[in-house]
Amino acid sequence: MNSSEARNRYRDAVRTLVGLIPAGRVLAYGDIAELLGFGGPRQVGRVMSHFGDGLPWWRVTRADGRPAEGHDERALVQYRIEETPLRYTRGSRERYRCFMACGNIPGALAAFGTGLGADR
Repeated sequence: MNSSEARNRYRDAVRTLVGLIPAGRVLAYGDIAELLGFGGPRQVGRVMSHFGDGLPWWRVTRADGRPAEGHDERALVQYRIEETPLRYTRGSRERYRCFMACGNIPGALAAFGTGLGADR
């Protein structure tokens, strides 16, 4: 498999996995890479930034539960619709993070994690 095919396969695997994250749940970029068994948070972020159209992008967060830079307000709308568990910064209802203990769902997605990663 050449590098272009490997990139395309990785892109498709990330998109597939993101599409499987249930409403009201989130996974960190690094969680997705770990489930795929290939790449890392930056590679997943790159796929999402260039090929994330039509995906529930708000369900992919930083490791600390914050949404992608500059998308806080748009993501919060989706989190409220989906009743995603949130933690607010003390004294502020504007600063929040997704509750990651509820978001990490490898048990639900582990079956899809194997075989989705690009061949190494």
